[in-house]
This record gives sequence, structure tokens and C-alpha cells, in this order.
Amino acid sequence: MQELLADFHVHTAQSDGQVPLLEVIDIFGKGGVKVINISDHLYDTITEHGKRVHEMKQCIQDWELYCAQVEKARRYAEQRYGMLVIRGAEITRADSGDGTAGFHIVAVDLKEPVNPNLSPQEIVKAIQAQGGLAISAHPYDKPDAGPRGNVFYLWENLEAFRDMVDLWEIGNGRVLYEKVAQEGLRFVADSDFHIHIDSHDAQCLSQFFSWKTKVAAKRNKDAVKEALLKQKVSLVLVNKTPG
Repeated sequence: MQELLADFHVHTAQSDGQVPLLEVIDIFGKGGVKVINISDHLYDTITEHGKRVHEMKQCIQDWELYCAQVEKARRYAEQRYGMLVIRGAEITRADSGDGTAGFHIVAVDLKEPVNPNLSPQEIVKAIQAQGGLAISAHPYDKPDAGPRGNVFYLWENLEAFRDMVDLWEIGNGRVLYEKVAQEGLRFVADSDFHIHIDSHDAQCLSQFFSWKTKVAAKRNKDAVKEALLKQKVSLVLVNKTPG
């Protein structure tokens, strides 16, 4: 068993990230991260924002191609950095303005795609039926929610989702969600990485130098998932590259 520095919410150029997948692996590998969950977007086709995301091709377009690219990255990361790469996705629905739920649910270890047009309850169950974990990402008051509007349905219905959702982000980027701790929820902390590190740009720095999770587990998917559920974890703020 090791203490593994981990990040379960990472985007690449396969959706709305700006950095190609293998370059993302290099950034995190050189930064000492030992577990990474690639979580590019599966986006709804219900809302106007979701439709625009599809038109701009800022979400996964071809699941089989996505799987092949993540598998290539997994082999590269293992050989070069001794890093475990897990295939996931962020299943996203914007605020429709008509009462339709808006949410961000990060799946860890997703084997098949899940339809973002389903209800959030159905999505969580579909992730778990595959042996995956469901994370409520940036669960409330995200500073840059922007055109996605209110995407906090899970938090606003916390009593319904408290035990259904596997994990809640207590840290996202450099934002700390203190109410997750106050509510006693199982937690995880992630970067929500989208853009390249630039030492002269504080926003870019926050993309890697961010809240992350240390997981006490062997470096394999099942052990990491079990440790997350049993909360053999600690919250870490990474401010500089290890070493």
C-alpha cells in the first residue's frame, strides 16, 4: 500500500480542455501525480448550451475513439511515469431555464458511455452498475458556472443524493467547499484541469497547482476505488511540483 497523489477530474483537448491527452500525462507525471482519471465531457442535447457544446465539438464525439486514446495514454503513463490512468467522463447538463435539472457528475472507471439526457438519479445508477464511482463535481456556488447556469441540482436535493452519490468534491481547483465537510460527506479533491500551466498566469497555475487527493491504496483501479469509498484519503493543496 502506498500514499498516491491523485486527481480524478481532468479534461483534455478531447472535449473542452486545451491540452492534448499525452501532454496532459506529461504534466501530471512530471508533477508527481500517480493516479489520474480522464474525465472529458459527455454533454446533454436538451439545453441550448449543451447543443452549442456539441456544435463546437467540445465534448466527446466518438466514444470508441476516446477509449482507444485513453488506452494509449494509459500504456504511456504506466511505462514513463508509473502512473495509473483511469478512463472516466464528466456527464454534464446545463441549466435549461425550465426547471430541468442541471448538474456535473464525474464518473470514475466508466466502461460504457452514459446518456446525459437521463435524470441524475438514472445517471448515478448507470455509473455504479458498471462498477464506477459517481462524484458530484464542484457541488455548489462554482465561481465560473457562466453560461451553464444553475448546475447544482444534486446539492439542492442533498437529502435525496447524500447516500446515492459516492463522493463529493471538497476541493475543485483552488476552491474549498467547506459545507461538504460540515455535512460529513465522503469527499475527494481535484484540479478540474483544462488549460496549460503558465508560471506567469495565476489562473493557469490553479489548473495544476490545486487541491488534490492522497489515496492510501495499491496502484490499481479496484484498490483505489475501494480506498475512496472507505475514505482512506487526505486533502492536499499542491503548490509546487514535487522535488
